[in-house]
Amino acid sequence: MVFSKGNLTMLTDIMLRNIKPKDMLYKVNDRDDLYVAITPAGSISSRYNYAIHCRQETIKRRPLLNPSMLS
Repeated sequence: MVFSKGNLTMLTDIMLRNIKPKDMLYKVNDRDDLYVAITPAGSISSRYNYAIHCRQETIKRRPLLNPSMLS
């Protein structure tokens, strides 16, 4: 099931489990300014970009899924 708000979709557990790693780190956006970063090793971590006083910052959470968890 995909929840959408305009053209953006909310990431679900099923979508995260079906994400495949690529040769380089890449991002998959969520509808609420969140995104997940997928490494070439298959690790998925959630991230959030924000700005305070015109300074960009990123909050990075620990990996959501590791390739070893899927075995």
